[in-house]
Amino acid sequence: MERSSWMLIVLVSLGAALLVLAFVPGAWPNPVVEDGVVVETRAVPELSGAMAAVDAACRAGDGEQFAAVTTASYRRGLERRLLAVDGTLDGETLRAMARSAAGYAQWMQR
Repeated sequence: MERSSWMLIVLVSLGAALLVLAFVPGAWPNPVVEDGVVVETRAVPELSGAMAAVDAACRAGDGEQFAAVTTASYRRGLERRLLAVDGTLDGETLRAMARSAAGYAQWMQR
């Protein structure tokens, strides 16, 4: 192809791109929607607090506190995984989990 043909293709492509961008809405909806809930910036401190509460319950080895800050389905899944290694979800297991990992709050700092 000649140089002028390439230049024409580039100009037409740029013109089409500019035309599309002219009609793009200014605010796109959040593409990460889970169960119909859009995560907003005001939810970040709430999520951070929940993660810190789970970490604190694990460090303390407090099963009741852990149950209060986690969902029943999360605990069932954790118990199912512990059964695979003959473990139980008790205070010592929670403390071991806290010792072996950085914790959920570390994820928020990243």
